[in-house]
Amino acid sequence: MRSVGMSIESADVRIKKILVGIDGSDYSIRALKFGFDLAKKYDSMLVAITAFHIPEIYRIFQNKENFNTISIEDEIIKSKNLLQSIKESAIKNNIDIHTEFVNSRSTPDIAILEYSESNNVDHIILGHRGNSIENLLIGNIANSIVAKSKCSVTVVK
Repeated sequence: MRSVGMSIESADVRIKKILVGIDGSDYSIRALKFGFDLAKKYDSMLVAITAFHIPEIYRIFQNKENFNTISIEDEIIKSKNLLQSIKESAIKNNIDIHTEFVNSRSTPDIAILEYSESNNVDHIILGHRGNSIENLLIGNIANSIVAKSKCSVTVVK
């Protein structure tokens, strides 16, 4: 094995800003806990982001009779309350945090990638999602971000 001229001990890792994608799932909460630990270790700012996306199919059917679905407004309130709870927990743990609710016309993966690039994020942490039919048809958000991100990404199971 070739030596690259430096030891692992002397490697200087700088992670100033960590983004955690939050969707309320158990996996995203695990990712958040990992983000808390990483932010403490590197004295980094943590950004908890919810990328809210309303699929076009919902817009078509939202005013139709007998279309039984969860209210968009309720979901937005629930997401914002979750972000507020995360902020309070981070402050209690002495973690520098910023929360962001992004109501995006694009898919969550694109919204997270755009946010990370325009806000100089050094590392993205995401929860792993299950293999639902939707994920098989339109692609897994975590996989998309891993493939397209310009910074390092950790996927937490």
